[in-house]
Amino acid sequence: MNQIMFNGDYLRLIKNLTTIQPSIIFEKEDNKIVVKRANDSKSIGFKVVVPIEYFTFEGTRLAIKDFNGFYQAMEAFGVSSIFGEDNKIIIKTKSNKINYVLSSPEALVKSPVTVNIGDTDISFNLSQSDITEISKANSLIKAMYAGIMFDGKEIILRLFNSSHQNSFDKTFTPVSISSGLQNFDFNIYSKVFSMIPSGEDYLFSIKKTGSVSLTFNKNNIDLIVVTGRVKKIGEDDKGE
Repeated sequence: MNQIMFNGDYLRLIKNLTTIQPSIIFEKEDNKIVVKRANDSKSIGFKVVVPIEYFTFEGTRLAIKDFNGFYQAMEAFGVSSIFGEDNKIIIKTKSNKINYVLSSPEALVKSPVTVNIGDTDISFNLSQSDITEISKANSLIKAMYAGIMFDGKEIILRLFNSSHQNSFDKTFTPVSISSGLQNFDFNIYSKVFSMIPSGEDYLFSIKKTGSVSLTFNKNNIDLIVVTGRVKKIGEDDKGE
């Protein structure tokens, strides 16, 4: 039985990302711990990279089918330590012990090969308060889509739903623009704003061809969330 050391902020972030994909596969790559996952429709993906000491499990991969349930088990009795043994993690407190059976990585939804959109054309800062406002508007007008529009000077984010005319606009000033960038607009699913971990400031980067990424680096935790253009407005939301 080997004790597993862990970073609490890191595991909390992974728990918050289970809104995108509940099953989590941790992998060791180049002396880092890497998690690359996507929702079942592959419309939203994420990648988290941290130092290897943030989760010191044995072997090269560790898979948990219901990571939110595992995290709740850790929190339920005020976890003091966790240990790895065979195909399970043992959660121990002063007076309790929980045996949590691990999953086979091959039995879970396959991870994406890459989570990146390459070089971007324009970016802006998306603050915690911005995300709170967008999420609130998303709920109030029952939005399904977010229009990403660049008019040559500013970026306009428009939340809307194809079944009614209610909408919400929020304007952002770019912090970087590629040379000669022309006007563009495309739509993504607005649910991405409610699925990303709250309480963080992000850099929102856009590729004019129809891809976006939300990134932050904090306490040696690198996160990127990516999503892309909705092919056709009005169809059933295959990403739900």
